[in-house]
Amino acid sequence: MNRLAGELWSGSEEEEAQSADEWCADESATSSERQDSSEHKSSSDDTGDPPKPFRWRKFETAQRSESGEFILVPEVIGVGRFGVVYKAMAESNFTEGKLKVGTVFAIKEFTLKKGALRDEQIAKIMQEIDCHRQLDHPNIVKVFGADSDSLVFRVFLEYMPMGSIAGLLRIMGCLEEEVVRLFAKQLVGGLCYLHENHIVHRDIKPANLLLGMNGLLKISDFSEAKWLPNVIEDMSANKMLQSMRGTSRYMAPEVIRRRYTYAADVWSVGCSVLEMLTGNIPFSSFSTDIAVMRNVVKNEDPPNIPSDLTDLCQDFILSCFVRDPNKRPSAAELEKHSFL
Repeated sequence: MNRLAGELWSGSEEEEAQSADEWCADESATSSERQDSSEHKSSSDDTGDPPKPFRWRKFETAQRSESGEFILVPEVIGVGRFGVVYKAMAESNFTEGKLKVGTVFAIKEFTLKKGALRDEQIAKIMQEIDCHRQLDHPNIVKVFGADSDSLVFRVFLEYMPMGSIAGLLRIMGCLEEEVVRLFAKQLVGGLCYLHENHIVHRDIKPANLLLGMNGLLKISDFSEAKWLPNVIEDMSANKMLQSMRGTSRYMAPEVIRRRYTYAADVWSVGCSVLEMLTGNIPFSSFSTDIAVMRNVVKNEDPPNIPSDLTDLCQDFILSCFVRDPNKRPSAAELEKHSFL
């Protein structure tokens, strides 16, 4: 087994509880301790020494209040189904220098629920961290650590200054083929790394593809990711995923049918690349998610691909949309495609 895959956890309840204790600060903290500029405890190390305080401050932006006055509020750089992402600066070192003082980073915050729902929510967050924290690849967003108090769970992530490809498309409409080639090459490279380490991302889409300077692309958001040890690519295997996860307009047919493995991510690559080239969300002619999923399952034809694209580009996209997941190229095979 790959060393990295062996270090990742299967996500049992016992392991999730243990990892939460290791990664989080003391949850008995009061709400007064949860400030935008304050000390936050990091995890203790193997020596048993008490955790060193981690200090950080959120960036702020001006916003008009209901009274018409401008007030300063934390700068939000992303909002997802499970949390809000803020921009912050480290005012001390964190986790043995993995996050150094002065570093600008992102904080993904989850407002914790109460009772049994809280435990379920933390288990879900820990699943994301467990799939993410051991990863080390130039096209994967880094996770530095996490902490929590009685009200909020925080995950500290690498900050990507240019935002997401989805945001870029809202500004530019669509991208030239050469730019898309650059992004697609990095996307497939990062996906190869995930699949080699037995991780299915399950939510590849432009909103989860973040950009740094000089065209650098990184895959983010592992909230739907799943570690699949010893899964065979053959769809007849008995260790396939059966929960319908992800975003409907980027889902492969087998995801909707609830029997899938790694090949589902390749379909999502095709959807994402096509959206970069056209500026249109996949299957945008359908008004509802149900209509999209019905079409994906029943319609044998691939989405419309612009005829003015090069033959190599069209072939790359079509290969992602092979309906039979056993015949669809793997990420490793896709990486060798002449378009890239």
